[in-house]
Amino acid sequence: MKSAFFAAGAGALVLVAGCTVNVGRRHRPRRRTVVVHKPAPPPKVVVVKQPAPPPRKVVVVNQPAPPPPKVVVVNQPAPPPRRVVVRKPVPHAKVVVVNSAPPPRKVVVRPRRPSRKHVWAGGHWERHGNAWVWKKGHWVTRPRGKKTYVPAGWVKTRGGWKHVPGHWR
Repeated sequence: MKSAFFAAGAGALVLVAGCTVNVGRRHRPRRRTVVVHKPAPPPKVVVVKQPAPPPRKVVVVNQPAPPPPKVVVVNQPAPPPRRVVVRKPVPHAKVVVVNSAPPPRKVVVRPRRPSRKHVWAGGHWERHGNAWVWKKGHWVTRPRGKKTYVPAGWVKTRGGWKHVPGHWR
């Protein structure tokens, strides 16, 4: 019987609902089903960024208002851009002319060359006041391209001896 019924046995009243009772047959125990409930996942964390507060308005009292911007309307087209060439100043570019000839060049032993990219800039005489001072030679790195180093020296002119600084050509 699959409906609720009242059964009396040994002076007791039993209310059974939704149970199946097999009368006259051997009673088999039902298999137990164990239901395991998984814990609910933690709630997702949502970060809400609040908008930045509006900037404060500053009111300056007793200050004159700034003048309105000037607008100039030109009916002529703009001229084409000019080509500008910027040249680096030559070091020691000041012109030195003296009356007496410089002493002969000194013979020195060059130190070992640091790399193939280096070129020897030989020593030369410089004039400091009324005295001649020898400036030692040194290794300089070659700039990009096929350039030749022109060593510093003195050139005889009509006005005397003019100093030509070392440079790349």
